[in-house]
Amino acid sequence: MRKDDARAVVETAAFQRLVGRKRAFLAACFVFVSLFFLPLPVLTSFTTLLNGPVVGALNWAHIYSFSQFAAAGIVALLYWTVARRFDRLARQAREEASGSEGRSG
Repeated sequence: MRKDDARAVVETAAFQRLVGRKRAFLAACFVFVSLFFLPLPVLTSFTTLLNGPVVGALNWAHIYSFSQFAAAGIVALLYWTVARRFDRLARQAREEASGSEGRSG
């Protein structure tokens, strides 16, 4: 892709929508990961909050850490779904850019 082609894609409305939606999605993911995944090492290292038994030798730290596997899978599935929309917007941006080049050239 030439530099002029890339500039044309960046200037399209579809690309601007793509950037906005990606930023919003990634910001939401960052907040979720920060609030859900990062407390586990803090809570297990510096507190005894998760040491309480649940069933047998299983304690709350185990439950919390196992739930993170499920959460990681859900986040991956969510990204996989949203990425298809991002791909459509990227395709639209390329099509808009190639259409505008044909009119101006």
